[in-house]
Amino acid sequence: MRIDKKDLVAAQNTLKQQVLESNKLQDDLTKRIESLNLTKQGLLTEINQLRVRFGKKEAEMEAIYSWVYRPATLGDWNALLDIGRLHNRIAFEFDIHKDLLLARIEHEKAKVIEAEVNNLIIQSWYNLTTGKYDAYQSAEVLREIKQYEKVKADIQSSIASLADKSTAASHALNNNTRTAEAIKTLAKTFREQKDTIFKNHPEEFNRIGTLLRDEVLNEAAQRGEVITQLIEFYNNLINYKTLTIKKIDTMISVLGAKSQWRGGPQLWKGLKKFAPDMTKFGQYLFDNKVAQNSVLANKKLFTQWVGSYKTTASLIMSTILYLFILFFNILATPALFARDCVFFFKCSQC
Repeated sequence: MRIDKKDLVAAQNTLKQQVLESNKLQDDLTKRIESLNLTKQGLLTEINQLRVRFGKKEAEMEAIYSWVYRPATLGDWNALLDIGRLHNRIAFEFDIHKDLLLARIEHEKAKVIEAEVNNLIIQSWYNLTTGKYDAYQSAEVLREIKQYEKVKADIQSSIASLADKSTAASHALNNNTRTAEAIKTLAKTFREQKDTIFKNHPEEFNRIGTLLRDEVLNEAAQRGEVITQLIEFYNNLINYKTLTIKKIDTMISVLGAKSQWRGGPQLWKGLKKFAPDMTKFGQYLFDNKVAQNSVLANKKLFTQWVGSYKTTASLIMSTILYLFILFFNILATPALFARDCVFFFKCSQC
């Protein structure tokens, strides 16, 4: 794949436009979060006022928040319902909704990073396909690799943060389930008090009963759906970022192979001077007679020698190096050298 200068310009323009659009959306989401924070502060103030009005202590407030409080009077039931439902709104609706908005901001950032990585890849391919690195300027290649590695490290850090948030959301989902179960238990206690606390308050009995049913059957279920969506959003975002890392790894591998092969042309020219026809040189070294007299010519040993190299460039160089080690091993055996040196130098003149 060849990249032209126009491709570079197009990619850069696309990136700029995407950054502008993403920043605008992130600003809008940030304003919505600020609005949520103001509303939340108002609800916290209201809860504190209710605490004072009903005369509830801190320990009682904690029991109300977790719905394990056991009302003994009509006023206790009103305190439980008024304070508990407000607390649920804060804990599950406002906080989870805020986390959803923050996750959307994170998604916008991830899209920008993806575009930046795509832009880097296009630039890298341009450098590779237009001959910029043909002079084997390893320092430039290594600088480019480090640039990719920095972006990769940042993405990995954000993935770890998202994993923590996903875990926290899972805990919130479990807490929501426990809250629903606690309210069901309270509903049972409530029905048992119909002929005691609510004997002379049938209207209150019906009102509180309806609120408890709504909290269990409707609101708890809706909160669970929203939290589940948040967890799925986190997981999808992690997968999205992981795919970006795979792109980066591919380019690091390509550039790494290029930097490893930087000495190839000079070494190859030198080897060509010594053995102009590498094919005939190899055939000579692996001639049956030679192989019988040299342990280095063993096919299994040769496979082990070159098998440890991961890149094509390294494999080629290791093969050439092996052949020359084998050649000098033969030179160290006078009888073999005397018999075959004429053949080898004839090959070099073919």
